[in-house]
Amino acid sequence: MKKRIHLILIAFSFQVFFIITACSPVQEAREAFPYPDEAPTLSPTFSVVTWNVAKAGKSSVGEITNFIEALSSDLPSPVIALQEATGEILDTLGRGAHFADSFHWWWSDTHSGVALLAPTAPIDARAIKVNRRELGCTTPKMGLAATYPISGHDAATQRLLVVTLHGLNFEISPTGLSAQMKKIHTLISEFHGPVVVCGDFNTWSAERLAVVTMALPDFKEVPVNGLRPGASQVVSFIGGDAQLPIDRIFYRGLVPAGPATAVPTPLSDHVPVMAQFSLP
Repeated sequence: MKKRIHLILIAFSFQVFFIITACSPVQEAREAFPYPDEAPTLSPTFSVVTWNVAKAGKSSVGEITNFIEALSSDLPSPVIALQEATGEILDTLGRGAHFADSFHWWWSDTHSGVALLAPTAPIDARAIKVNRRELGCTTPKMGLAATYPISGHDAATQRLLVVTLHGLNFEISPTGLSAQMKKIHTLISEFHGPVVVCGDFNTWSAERLAVVTMALPDFKEVPVNGLRPGASQVVSFIGGDAQLPIDRIFYRGLVPAGPATAVPTPLSDHVPVMAQFSLP
């Protein structure tokens, strides 16, 4: 009971603050940087990197983008999923990218959201949004889905669906995360082909992890070598486990080359997780 009272008091303080300094929701998907002309399809062996790049005052845009460039330089057909991305980061990277704007603070022109970067343009892309915000009144969270052409073994072009999500976090009961995952479940149920679902799911409790995995039937999670930091200690107020990983990669209809790798870096509160897949 005391933990719940503490959480309610913290939530109330945040609400008072953010009522005064409210953000403006954007919540749309758009091409943030042009793709190469006559770009090839993704190769049958490709890579996925997911990273919440929230800097928390730890690093500059240049440091973030230089790290992404070095990380992905030797990867086959890298599809990079970023959470808490900004337009400035995408412009500096200079790669073909789609961006699902989530919000911007009223005093700033900097937009925050989720992004998918790839060597080829998607066939289609759409934002995944729900009418919920953190603590009821602060920042919304977004997802982004894109379908890419991928060359098959028989030279036919197949389609790969990649979904990235920044899961709603500050809630006693995971109703917001559940709403997000229901939309993803509908999307993947309508798609008959290989799929990757990745991102920062904020799975800091067994209940929240179950919400995610139950929405992804027939999916497997790629095991990860290396340390993935969990959520902040704030989750302990509501019985959460700050040691549970929150950055994950799930897949269907693909063959992973092996475990994914968590790449240590001091640049963010999260670390990149990268995996390699091939068509079966």
